[in-house]
Amino acid sequence: MRILRILCLLGSFIFADSSLAKTTSAQNQNDITPDSSALHQKAKRLQARFERSRNNLITPQFSRLRLSCDEIIGRFCFRHENWNEDPTWEVIEEAVPIGMARAKLLGELAEISAIIPGDKWLLGQRIHYLSENSDWPRAEDVLDQCETQTWWCTALLGFLKHLQGDWLRATQYFDLSFSQMPLEHEQYFRSLKYLLDSGSQEILDSSNDPKSFKNLFWLLSDPLYLVDGNDRMTEQYARTVLVYLREQSANPYGITWGDDLEELTMRYGAEKSWDRERKPPDGFLTDTRSIVGRHHPKSQEFLPPTSVLKNPVTVGPAEWNLEREHPRTGYAPPYAPNLTELTTQIARFRRGDSLMIVVGFSPEESSEFTPVTNAGRDQIKERNNPFLVQLPKISADKTKGVSSNKTNFQTGLFLHSIPDQNSYQVLGNDPNGTFSLLLPNGSYIIGLEILEASAKTAWRSRRGLWQDPLAPGLASASDLLILNGEGDVPNTLEEAIQQVKPKLQIQRGESIRVAWELYGFRSGETLSTRIGLVRNNVGILRRLGEFMRLLESDPLPDMSFRDSSINGLETVFRSVNIDFPNIEAGEYTITIELQPEGREAMVLSRNITVVQ
Repeated sequence: MRILRILCLLGSFIFADSSLAKTTSAQNQNDITPDSSALHQKAKRLQARFERSRNNLITPQFSRLRLSCDEIIGRFCFRHENWNEDPTWEVIEEAVPIGMARAKLLGELAEISAIIPGDKWLLGQRIHYLSENSDWPRAEDVLDQCETQTWWCTALLGFLKHLQGDWLRATQYFDLSFSQMPLEHEQYFRSLKYLLDSGSQEILDSSNDPKSFKNLFWLLSDPLYLVDGNDRMTEQYARTVLVYLREQSANPYGITWGDDLEELTMRYGAEKSWDRERKPPDGFLTDTRSIVGRHHPKSQEFLPPTSVLKNPVTVGPAEWNLEREHPRTGYAPPYAPNLTELTTQIARFRRGDSLMIVVGFSPEESSEFTPVTNAGRDQIKERNNPFLVQLPKISADKTKGVSSNKTNFQTGLFLHSIPDQNSYQVLGNDPNGTFSLLLPNGSYIIGLEILEASAKTAWRSRRGLWQDPLAPGLASASDLLILNGEGDVPNTLEEAIQQVKPKLQIQRGESIRVAWELYGFRSGETLSTRIGLVRNNVGILRRLGEFMRLLESDPLPDMSFRDSSINGLETVFRSVNIDFPNIEAGEYTITIELQPEGREAMVLSRNITVVQ
């Protein structure tokens, strides 16, 4: 996994001028009467004093040797560090004096707010620091007495609800605030600035309906459809509120607000913890201290890539992965920061003018899933003590796969129609199972998800899918479906669904079945069928060795037969057993070639993994 880190290189880059600050601001200085101006400035001095105290109270550590920046954003060096290479990083427990200083600040701000209750900046700072303490009741009490502009009070309510994990209500409050706020503020909240790469921006610029584009953009960005609300969307609105809160305030970096801080806030959100680092003296009077802002180590890219936005329904599962190496934006869902890809088999079948979806799924346990905990400062100091050598820890044996205790899991199959935005879903609680769903022919985004809430772990698969009506006189075939080899041979798709293999992993020597359907063939029509197995990802040296007969390759299954028992224009179901000899472990593709007489050939395929 990756750690997202921001390092402010003090003295290495020119500080941004105050003119870099965004022109739209949560606090309009003209709204402050001359009598309240002195109190407002006093509040700002108190807030700046606290941030200086926070900075000074962070225990400094000697900086570690690092490579160059992954990206330079204004005055900041941004790095994506490898979680596996630095597994000791933890959210450091905040020093007690920092909490005491924050409590003192909140008391002082409350006293001033009682005198000038209509000050928007002051209200925002109280909500901001109360949220740092997770003091939700007190923060909501403050907003109950809100006397400033209505839209700002409503947006702050959305901010609080998002941080509390109530994303449905957060969406409602943000939408209400959009209807209350001036147009320039609404446009800023809804803007996708900093989020899109050049390709995605071109798609937005050429769109005839930007509103529909943004609706689709956020639908595709939702981390899990299993969880109520769209937390990635409300996270972005909360980041926008954070920009308003920070732009005229002091910050732990100790520098003036600028476009770089705005961009970092919009792309990666609030820092999860702060570090102070110092380099060895360089022999000059140079301040070698620096502030490091750390983001969640398991942040990933949930915003859809350009290929998905261009044509979502044609995107395969391999083209829509969660980017971890160098995500353009970062987010870690609080309900499942351990979120990874789910391997599934998805097959389409025809039922008149409708589409039958059949999916099989089973998650793999990942060694990446390491809980992120708060570490005490004594633990951090001990870990950084070069005179202490820790003994290696031996972990207990872990069973492969995922426990089948169904009560711990939520599962769901979701399909969203692209043209009309209709949605369909099937819910369950078995992490190793099968779903089927009948829906109209059309173009869809399909998502299959598993959530183990108690472990804050989730798996998902998301891709495009479509099926057009079959034109009269034409023939077609369904997708290929892999079944378990045990039990009676199925005679119908309904029987085959009960035997779907949830995981496309096959043991050496195991028998399986493959199943498919034929449509639109004439009665008595014949076709040649060939079933084969092809090994994938064979290296050039392996191929050369086999060609020169220095290496022997295991024979792969291959069978052919003529199918002449087609009955009229009805749906024809076929199922065939395949025995896997002792072939080598690896990645393979099962292919079925169908050659009707006088018609174009059809090829069905499915990737599988053979394991020891």
